[in-house]
Amino acid sequence: MVCFDGPEEGSRPEEPVSDSNLKVPKDTLLTEILNKLNNGTREEKLEAVYALKEHFSRDDAIILNLADHIIDSENDPQVREYALRQLRLPDSEKSVELLLHVFMEPNEASMVRSAAARRLIEINPEVALAAFEEISLEDPRDSVLTGIDEYTRAVNSRSAVPKLSEILFNEKLPPAFRAAAAEALGRIDGNDAVYDLSDAISDADFEVSRAAVTALAGIHSSESAEALLKGLDSLYSEVVKTAAYGLGQMEHEDARPRLEELSQNAATHQHELKKALIFALGKIGSEESLPLLMDAATQVASPEYNDKLSVREEAIKAIGRIAKRTGSREAIRFLREVFSSAQGKDTRYYRLFNQVIDALGEAGDIESGGELLKIAQNRWADPDTRMRAVYALGKMRYQAAFDFVVELSRQDEQLGTTVWAIRALGEFKSDQAAEQLIELLGTCRYDSTRREVVRALGKTGSIKAVPVLGPLMDDPVVGELARAGLRQFS
Repeated sequence: MVCFDGPEEGSRPEEPVSDSNLKVPKDTLLTEILNKLNNGTREEKLEAVYALKEHFSRDDAIILNLADHIIDSENDPQVREYALRQLRLPDSEKSVELLLHVFMEPNEASMVRSAAARRLIEINPEVALAAFEEISLEDPRDSVLTGIDEYTRAVNSRSAVPKLSEILFNEKLPPAFRAAAAEALGRIDGNDAVYDLSDAISDADFEVSRAAVTALAGIHSSESAEALLKGLDSLYSEVVKTAAYGLGQMEHEDARPRLEELSQNAATHQHELKKALIFALGKIGSEESLPLLMDAATQVASPEYNDKLSVREEAIKAIGRIAKRTGSREAIRFLREVFSSAQGKDTRYYRLFNQVIDALGEAGDIESGGELLKIAQNRWADPDTRMRAVYALGKMRYQAAFDFVVELSRQDEQLGTTVWAIRALGEFKSDQAAEQLIELLGTCRYDSTRREVVRALGKTGSIKAVPVLGPLMDDPVVGELARAGLRQFS
């Protein structure tokens, strides 16, 4: 039985024996298709459309004429919609005229207009967008809203900013469509939309406000960063969280005082919000934030705070970023203290301990290398902790661990420690590491291991990787990774 409401493009309704399984002359087959389209049941008409696509897809004239016939004479909107989705209309003036007629017809079913809009976008995006811009936003019918939805999903031109802004601020439209307009504005290059998106942050509807902040976070300009500061004052914690993540990604120093204030005042149950604020402070990377971040991490070792561990893990991560960026001895000393206090604790502290290992590796604290090497060599250690220690040794380029990491990289390919040892070799960033990875590449038994080795080889930054990565650029398994590794040399 054919699924009338949702057969995806390329899905296959039940095939009629007379059309699909018997070898019959095309003229006869076309006559049968026409007969079913004119006189058949709904199921037969859907099967006829599918047969038309299967047997006449390369005959533009037949496809276009029969599509026109179906739209003109068929009363069932499900058949019309299925025909527009399944039949690939040629790129011609007549196709555009047909699709425009369907889309702009106010009494046409929404599903049919939507299918026409998608086809029109594929054939002639400029004409499609021009048609969408003629839609009156005062018309509340679903068919009109369908056109608005297609418009916001397809548009990416600066010339569309006025229309998108009109949609964004039209409170008669459903919030989902207004939010889609905000998202579309965020996809447009440049700062043309920043002013309108900034105004939309204070919209009374949460969905619209969040979409505006999300769009601004993706623009990455000084203007959008200034607008995002407004999002930190929103009444919606989800909007504040999104604004904080965006400002953190932009490393916007001017946001730091407000982020610190919000972090100090966040309610104890607002874990996700506090994580976002701490993330942003870590990305901004100012030593002035260290007291607040250390305070957020100091209580981690107490069992009564175990339910808030994720916040403190984020604080440890942020301190590691600041240590890497500034070389702060205060930050590194703090990380070592937490490392010592958490080491040997019960399983409740594994997450904290592991995060500190990551942070020490990120900070490049060579003085911690000896302790981390002991953990990496301990086969009875927690597997996740051991893998993180191996990778941290690579991140800090602890040369005393190099031979051990090489040995681990040659173990059973299916072991997690082997994968992390390969990744650690890439982080050593040396000719010596590249030589070991090149040798290892010739012994890989699994595609997954080859991918890891090629990725690590590119990360070494060694000129010795170039003659190995070059021939792999067209390899179906590792080609993309090889090209990525070579880009740093261009």
